[in-house]
Amino acid sequence: MKKALLTLVFFLQFKPVVLEEGSFWQVTDFHYDKTYQLSTDPDKICNSQTPNSQKPKESGKWGNYLCDSPWSLINSSVFAMKSIEPNPDFIIWTGDDMPHVPNNELSTEEVIETVKNITDLLSTVFPLTTKIYPALGNHDYHPKHLMPPKPNDIYTAVGDLWSRWLPQDAVNTFKEGGFYTVLVKPGLRLVSLNTVYYYTNDKLTANISDPAGQFAWLDTILTNASRTNEKVCTS
Repeated sequence: MKKALLTLVFFLQFKPVVLEEGSFWQVTDFHYDKTYQLSTDPDKICNSQTPNSQKPKESGKWGNYLCDSPWSLINSSVFAMKSIEPNPDFIIWTGDDMPHVPNNELSTEEVIETVKNITDLLSTVFPLTTKIYPALGNHDYHPKHLMPPKPNDIYTAVGDLWSRWLPQDAVNTFKEGGFYTVLVKPGLRLVSLNTVYYYTNDKLTANISDPAGQFAWLDTILTNASRTNEKVCTS
């Protein structure tokens, strides 16, 4: 009996493993600054704030390190993605599309417009058959950082924009709290979390133990994934 058991273990340990190869893109922090322009005047190049408050001394076609991204840089980057790997298994886009400017220089409408522009760019460069899984960052709300744990105009509008990529149940969940889950393929599930709720600058969730019920929802998703033997990727 002992010998038979050892033989069984031997074959289990040396069972051939078939590895699946694949590729995906992960893009983040576009931080589009529509005010960027070519100028020799440091006060006119961009309105983006920088941590050390330095002003750019020169401007170039693709931007300046002290400024957020001009559209030319974002556009070129997405086309470069297509050139380097035109057929990824999927793309994860993790937000932060708005510039580092004071809240009074932005609006809810501008947040939605910027997200729409980048959504349309990705849809134009990559075919609709490409799976794209987007998320909002802490700058993708107005006022920035203050993301409420309930339905709002941005969740609704952005959910509609992203319905070209996400199934309806994921869109519905996103509109409720800015998070969702999708089955990428059999055996692989993606969970897109709204981690802005746990950011110290989000004062709207400071005294809520489980904003929008996201932890309870995640517990259910992970429990079900364990039962169905799914691997889970979080973003």
